[in-house]
Amino acid sequence: MSNVQTVQDLLTKVVEGERTVFSMVTKLCEGDDGGDKAEPTLVIERQLLAPVRQEPPRRAESPRRAHVFHAVEGFVDYLRDWGEPGRVVIYADAQAQVVHAVLHEGASDGYEVVKLAPQIHPRWKPWRELAGKTLRLQDLVSFLRHNRRAIQHPSGQELLAALTQVKANTQVELNVGQGNDSINGILVKNTIKGNEKTDMATLPERILLLTPIFVDRDPRNIELDLVLDCTPDGRGVLASLASADIAEAEISEFEDMVERLRAARDGTGEGGMPPTRWTITFGQPKHQPWEYLDPAAQA
Repeated sequence: MSNVQTVQDLLTKVVEGERTVFSMVTKLCEGDDGGDKAEPTLVIERQLLAPVRQEPPRRAESPRRAHVFHAVEGFVDYLRDWGEPGRVVIYADAQAQVVHAVLHEGASDGYEVVKLAPQIHPRWKPWRELAGKTLRLQDLVSFLRHNRRAIQHPSGQELLAALTQVKANTQVELNVGQGNDSINGILVKNTIKGNEKTDMATLPERILLLTPIFVDRDPRNIELDLVLDCTPDGRGVLASLASADIAEAEISEFEDMVERLRAARDGTGEGGMPPTRWTITFGQPKHQPWEYLDPAAQA
C-alpha cells in the first residue's frame, strides 16, 4: 500500500481527525555563484487534530423542597430523616389549620419549608359547608337524606319523618316556646271543606353528629342547633344549622394534632422513637430581607 499522496489528494480528500496545512518556508540552497541563496518553498502536509474533550453535562440545581403532607406520621418521619438536627422549627397556625416546618432555621444560604395540611374528612365536609346557611326546609330534608350516615341522634329516619310532617300545601306558623317548651313548635293549619284544623308539630331542636373532622382522626360527637323560621308569606319554613361546636371541634382536633407532634419530639408517642430536638410553637414562619446601615450616616 503506497503512502505517497498527491497534491490533489491533499486538497480534495477530507480525513476525519486530520487537517491539511499549507505553509511557506525558506530553504537555503547553493546559488549560481557558489554562495547560499534563500528559496521560498510551499509545504503541504497533513496534521492530526487534537481530540476535542466533551464537557460532561451540568446538572441543574436541585429545587427547593416545598412538600405538602396530609398525615402526621409521614410528616414526622420526613422531619426525622431530613430535618437538620437541632435546627427544625415547627410553626402551627390554628386559624389556617396548617403546620409549617423550617428544615434548617439557621441556614444562611436559603431555607426550605415543608407543610402539614390535614384533609377535611368527606363525611364532615358537607355539614361544615352547610353550617350557618339558611335554606328551605325541603332542601334541608334532601340534604339529610344524602348525609344521614353522620347523624347519631335522633336517627336519620326519625329526623326525616319529623321534618316531612310539614307539607308545602299547608299554612305553617312558627310557634316559638310552645309545644312542650320547644323552640321549634310549628302550627300546621289545614282547611278541609271550609273547616280549619290546627295541629301542633314539634320538630327536633338539636342534631347530634358522629363524624371525623380530619381524614386520619377518630370520629367525635358534634352538636348542631336546628333553627326554624317562617317565610314572609307564611306558607313555608326556613331552616338553618348553627353551633359554636363546629369551630371549637376543628380547633380541638388541630390542637390534638400539634400534641402528637410534641409527643413525637419528646419520644412519648407511639413507636417508642427517641426524643428529637425540635422547636414547636403556635405561629407562622416569616422571613424578611436584611436592612443595612448607610455608611455615610455612620461617619
